[in-house]
Amino acid sequence: AYTGFGSYRESHGSTARVNVFSPDNRQTTQDWRYSHFLRFQHFPSDNFFYNFAASYQRDDGDSYFRKDNKIAQFPGDDGIMVSPFTITTTNLSGGTQFNIGGTSGLYTNAEGRNYVDKYAFQGDFNWQVDKINLIKAGFSVTQHYYDIYNRGFQLTSAWENNDWPLDNFVNPRGMSFDDYWSSLNLYWRNWETIFDTTRVREVGRDEVESYSDYSNKPFEMAFYLQDKLELGSDIILNAGVRYDYFNANEKVPANYRAEASLVGSEQNLVQSTVKSQFSPRFAISFPISSQGAFRASYGHFFQMPPHGRMFNQPLVSLSPIDLEDRLLGNADLEPEKTVAYEIGLQQGIGTSIAVNISAYYKDFRNLLGIEQVQTVDGVKYTRFVNRDYGLSKGIVVDVTKRSGNFNGGMNYTMAYTNGSNSDPTELFLVNATPSVTGATEVFVDRQVAPLDWDQRHTFNCYVNFVKPNNWSVGITGFLDSNTPFSPDFLENFGLNEREFRNSANKPLSWSIDLKAKKNLNIAGLKSVLFFKVDNIFDHLNAENVFAASGKADENARLPEITLVMEGEIESENVISFQEADLRPDFFSAPRKVQVGFEFKF
Repeated sequence: AYTGFGSYRESHGSTARVNVFSPDNRQTTQDWRYSHFLRFQHFPSDNFFYNFAASYQRDDGDSYFRKDNKIAQFPGDDGIMVSPFTITTTNLSGGTQFNIGGTSGLYTNAEGRNYVDKYAFQGDFNWQVDKINLIKAGFSVTQHYYDIYNRGFQLTSAWENNDWPLDNFVNPRGMSFDDYWSSLNLYWRNWETIFDTTRVREVGRDEVESYSDYSNKPFEMAFYLQDKLELGSDIILNAGVRYDYFNANEKVPANYRAEASLVGSEQNLVQSTVKSQFSPRFAISFPISSQGAFRASYGHFFQMPPHGRMFNQPLVSLSPIDLEDRLLGNADLEPEKTVAYEIGLQQGIGTSIAVNISAYYKDFRNLLGIEQVQTVDGVKYTRFVNRDYGLSKGIVVDVTKRSGNFNGGMNYTMAYTNGSNSDPTELFLVNATPSVTGATEVFVDRQVAPLDWDQRHTFNCYVNFVKPNNWSVGITGFLDSNTPFSPDFLENFGLNEREFRNSANKPLSWSIDLKAKKNLNIAGLKSVLFFKVDNIFDHLNAENVFAASGKADENARLPEITLVMEGEIESENVISFQEADLRPDFFSAPRKVQVGFEFKF
């Protein structure tokens, strides 16, 4: 059987808050994806069958203001505006910033570049050996291909240093405004000829800060074997093992502390090592009553870090200036490992109610982080390594009811998710001076704290009223305790954010949705009229908050900071003081109403 999928999405403009006062910044973003799948299934006998599947997927995209990179030559000219020609910025205390002019930047991609290909082949075999044993085996093979390209542009020194006409070219004295404006336009039109240069230049391949052109071909495969044993008294055992294999097919530095100019040189590169792991898994379930059962499971899991972290920067020979403070990828990263435990009880009540209670514990090791490296000639940079860890544990209670035209359910989860770091690109260093030596030593500050996605309490519920083949109405809702944030008593007060990391919670979060459908028959064509409302009560949940106030709609500052900020805003005369704290991106989506038809052929 063959299946194909394709999608294309195009958007115009930027939703970034920084561009709220520059609506003409109409950058075009395109995303297209397509996939091909082939499947084959065969039953050689009554107790044996197998499946094979092959697939090809491509993810591609582009983002640009103008692909021809035409630069606006004079006021009113069509093209890309490059600073310092027309772009000005409002800078406010606390990092608030707005663009009040200009356009998106130059096109840095090239046609047919920057895409991801994925080729996969997999199969599984199922053999019912006897009444007790069902053996399953399978494999998967995946070849990835990443094409990375980015060409940078820089302002020429002449353009940066001569952003306003010199008197010997345009002298306004004794000129009318119209004549002066005409002279200015003529000056800007001929600026490149006058100074025998260009406004911008394309960087060369050796300027690694702004130029990338490389590809990666990581390869992975996996095999598994499992035996499902159905013993007497409805006891079921599942025992299996999985083998994972990963080859980055990339070179890495043999010595990360070599001289800065040699770190990425060919003489210092060696092939990355293959990563593999055997992962045992076990599960058991047995009845505890006529409508109840107990289950337990244990397993090891293998996952490679995101490829974007492994191949973050191409390794080229870098000068000390280029290497300083650079974050390098690491194609020799170890797999992230998880050990998971779970126990659960399932009990039926009557003929329509089911209760499911489970508890889980997950231990995470070799999580992605970064470390600081210093070369023998004193250059400091960072690279990705496996250094962080975490754990997740919780209890889940699930109740469902099905009865005639009504069904509903509710789910409650109490969870704890702690770890040494939420963001793998963050590194906290502590300088310590031992009293004996007097020399300053640098230590990595690693402490276990709630992770950014830790959510203590989560409650979900749903209710559906259904008349089969006619109509249905469903209501869903959730209430949760939200995720943590790192508080600060007053903005810019300089408290140690590490000490108070994720020690407070954002406000409670809740929402209710509605969906109704009515089946219709129009001219013999089956169709569905649907009505859908997301966030019925238009409640805006706080997805982010100001660290000083713990609120999404109100900040807190020291009085002297407020006075300085008010003065800056008044002098800019672009926005009001209240607008400086308006953060639509801090809130969840407002009410959304959809009405539509579905046609079935």
